[in-house]
Amino acid sequence: MIHGVDHTELAAAEFCPQIWNSPASLEWDRDLFAALTEFFQAATSTDHAMVIRLD
Repeated sequence: MIHGVDHTELAAAEFCPQIWNSPASLEWDRDLFAALTEFFQAATSTDHAMVIRLD
């Protein structure tokens, strides 16, 4: 998920959360994305749409 992502672009865009001050900041929750990736793969394999709401 972070391939091609530049932490400085996230900081300039004021993308929440405001932790993007170093390249290592892109690694902060890599482990959490494994379950999320499985969830998206399951939805796409059954032709279901995804609705995402970020608060």
